[in-house]
Amino acid sequence: MTDNSKIEINPSVLQNRSQTYQSLTDVNGADVFTDDYEERVKDYQQKEQRSYEDTKEQVFIKKMDENAGKEEAVKEQLFLTTGSQQLQQQAKVTSSLDAYWIPACGILLAVGILLLLQYRKRRQGRWKKNVAHTYNYES
Repeated sequence: MTDNSKIEINPSVLQNRSQTYQSLTDVNGADVFTDDYEERVKDYQQKEQRSYEDTKEQVFIKKMDENAGKEEAVKEQLFLTTGSQQLQQQAKVTSSLDAYWIPACGILLAVGILLLLQYRKRRQGRWKKNVAHTYNYES
């Protein structure tokens, strides 16, 4: 190694400092660890809590009070009459097309299956007939 690569430490520089150390909070004026700062934080939290409670009260409690009057009016109207009401259920009206559509499909399906079975039966008969005549007997 060369002599240029050696690091020289001079501790006398630390003793002869002309400036004192200041933290960034002191330089920027943010007193984080003071009683004034703690009071500001508590005031802010209390203000936020009051704002939250006021909003909750305006949204929920007032709405509940308004609805309570409406509910009482509806209850009074519901129980004024002594007679009972019966709901009549109307039968679903089906058109003539709907009434014949399902049976017609069933009949067509049955006819199709019968035709398919007849076709298969004829094909099997022809195949058996052809198989019997295709053998060559050699002696």
